[in-house]
Amino acid sequence: MADWVSEANWPEAWTTIYFSPMVVSGSNHIVYVGGQDVQKFYSYNLDTDTWTELTAPPISLYGSIAMSPNGAKLVAVGLQSKTLRIYDIVGNSWASSSAAPNITGGAANLYLHTFVWADDNDTIWCEVQGYSGAYWRAKIYNYVVSTDTWTQYTNYEQQTYQNGYCMSINTAGTVLYVGHVGANIYSGLKYVIATDTYSLFSIGSTYSFYFAGDRAARLWIWAAGVGIKYYDCDVEAASDVIFPVDAGRDKTSDLTAGLYGVVGIIAHHVTTEPKNRSYLIITSPTVTTNAATSVVKASATLDGTLDSDGDEACDCGFEYGETEAYGTITPTESKNTGQTFSQAITGLSPNTTYHYRAIATNSVGTAYGSDQTFTTLIEPIVTTDPATSVEETTATLNGILDDDGNEACDCGFEYGETTAYGTTTTTQSKTSSETFSQAISGLSPGAHYHFRAIATNSAGTTYGSDRGFFARGGKKGNPNLDQRMFQHVERMD
Repeated sequence: MADWVSEANWPEAWTTIYFSPMVVSGSNHIVYVGGQDVQKFYSYNLDTDTWTELTAPPISLYGSIAMSPNGAKLVAVGLQSKTLRIYDIVGNSWASSSAAPNITGGAANLYLHTFVWADDNDTIWCEVQGYSGAYWRAKIYNYVVSTDTWTQYTNYEQQTYQNGYCMSINTAGTVLYVGHVGANIYSGLKYVIATDTYSLFSIGSTYSFYFAGDRAARLWIWAAGVGIKYYDCDVEAASDVIFPVDAGRDKTSDLTAGLYGVVGIIAHHVTTEPKNRSYLIITSPTVTTNAATSVVKASATLDGTLDSDGDEACDCGFEYGETEAYGTITPTESKNTGQTFSQAITGLSPNTTYHYRAIATNSVGTAYGSDQTFTTLIEPIVTTDPATSVEETTATLNGILDDDGNEACDCGFEYGETTAYGTTTTTQSKTSSETFSQAISGLSPGAHYHFRAIATNSAGTTYGSDRGFFARGGKKGNPNLDQRMFQHVERMD
């Protein structure tokens, strides 16, 4: 876990600042920053400790800043605003939505509180709140950027609290989660899109939300004297504490999570000088999938390297299967930066292509190496060809390697005066469709010999069919005729 590190002073006298999720540009970690009361906008580079002023927003910003899935745009609002402010990162320009329509059935004095982008990079889910005279009402809208259109859903939730601090969406894109503060600071709002229904969820009696959601289906929370953790929207539970309290700071002021899965975390603490903040960053691991080794018919060894552990030990392993959906996860090993890890897998099918990738997990998130493949082996297929150059004491044995089973094979022959053979020749390295031959000597004139081709790879050894020949000479009156008769019998067999 990284240490708390001082950052450069704020460039403006904001009363409160708000941060976008983090992006990575080369080796640099960058957040986009706006604030309350001062209509300015900056990028802040955590690695070079520098602020860069960007095009000012149409209004001073208030609340969370959400990022599109492709990292190209941001969305923010002003205090008690009915209009979304959308920032194009590449173009360094702002656009404004039309005003959100009033909540049907009342609460005309509405304003936008928090939001999250859908995976299409064009739809923004919003929580809109308005005061009915007795209760605050929260309602879900969505806004389509390309058409500048608003849709509000039918149901709404009556609340005694009114401040939506953060919003996230589950990975399936079916459920929205909103972190609130106010009278019920230990609860959030869950909204099921398909059924247009609301319910509350609890985050624990000491925690409250901050202006920080991310696209890894998480909402970030903090408790005095405890530290920072997150609410996992996919499992609907709070995680273990991952950031300790820094005793030198008064309280957590603002918080942002990293980009999509997660690059890092930045948490800001109030100090005696309001412009001077400090941050804590843990990056997710980076991991490389290495080439598989010891690949045979039914097993292989998967290999990987933990390039960076993100400042804490990681659980490292692999996913594998016959498609890029994988389906099987190996046991994990605890590793640190620069260490390699391996896992032997068994029970594989022969002559089958498998996909695999390395995985590494720390308290920030899980990182994946690139997809790699290997193909399991099969035993080779080999053919015994007729012997040639048969003389009284010598002959040449011949064969062809029809299929090498996905790797070079050691090819040779067995021979002898019976089908027990008894003598094995030296071998040659061959691949599919290559022929091979071996001259043998020391034969007995006129003797009948059996032989067969053999081929060996990592998957095993296979044999060609049995063939035979008569050495020339000896007591057989016509060795040439004897040889032809033997070959005729072979064909009949």
